[in-house]
Amino acid sequence: MKKYVLYLIVAAAVVLSWNACQKSGGEVVVDDSVRTPVLFGSSIQSTVSTKGAGALDAWGGQNLYIYGLRRVDGQYVIPTDPSVDYDEDEPNAYLIKNVKATAPTEGLTGSIEVHRPGTTEYFYYRESTYYDFYGYYVDNAAGTNPAPTATSSTISLDVTIDGSQDVMIATTDKTADASHATSTVDLDRVYGAYAARRQVKPNLIFDHQLSSFKFTLVAGNAQTETNVTVQSLKVYSKSKGQLIIASNDAETPRGIIPDASQEPVEMNVISSPMSISQAGTPIVKPIMVMPGASVYKVELVMTQTGYSQGDGFVTTKTEIDFSKIQSSSTEVQPDNKA
Repeated sequence: MKKYVLYLIVAAAVVLSWNACQKSGGEVVVDDSVRTPVLFGSSIQSTVSTKGAGALDAWGGQNLYIYGLRRVDGQYVIPTDPSVDYDEDEPNAYLIKNVKATAPTEGLTGSIEVHRPGTTEYFYYRESTYYDFYGYYVDNAAGTNPAPTATSSTISLDVTIDGSQDVMIATTDKTADASHATSTVDLDRVYGAYAARRQVKPNLIFDHQLSSFKFTLVAGNAQTETNVTVQSLKVYSKSKGQLIIASNDAETPRGIIPDASQEPVEMNVISSPMSISQAGTPIVKPIMVMPGASVYKVELVMTQTGYSQGDGFVTTKTEIDFSKIQSSSTEVQPDNKA
């Protein structure tokens, strides 16, 4: 099994020509009285696989969703009143609320535009107010218009997967971001207008929330190599769950909570016949499965020439026990082999 990790860096940058001036001798003076916009850029690691459908070396214009939440006493505030949406002059409102942004259409780097819905206007930091930034990417696991639910302690979204989607959430590292400041910035003032003018950029790191299986089928000998055909390969996993995008509740960590009432359902890794070899035939489509169990059932259906039992179909069922597999970014082999 190979685990893939993707980092999408979303930077809230400042156009310094709007709020800084140059004195003689090269000294830069920051004007803290000028409104500071929230401008975003992005970059992506190379040589990563981000979707169950296969390798993707660039975002390709997918939809990302961004939140900016006011922070008070080390915790962010989640407004639950539907009438309190974005309001630059209202300290209890969202700075950014589930705003869709389009990732770069090609390449590994590029800018993304995050505007107030229905306008081309940027969001602006409210003076003396500090924020945390969050984001998520759900592929098509939540329909065409994802609508998270907000409580005073969490922002969550119902998701349904079929084995091909990718799901990611993002948050920031204040210490790392503040290290790039042009002058000393107290971490309590990150992120806000004061810090943004000093080039403190909230970098959102997007991490996968689903497990990815990658299989290699190996023929036992030369005879099976020539007369055995794999008809299908399935993994049984829960397909419904709740994605926790942001949480102030220590009992509800960010990530995916599977639907406790749902029984595991089959997800196709392959559903069309394929031959195998002694050297090994890799299944190049990693399948994304929902976490929440330590053991996953796998079902392999084969046909063998000259084998009459069961109309020639042979079904092998096994289990992959994650308690025996160390999660890492390198490929590991389970104890059970088909």
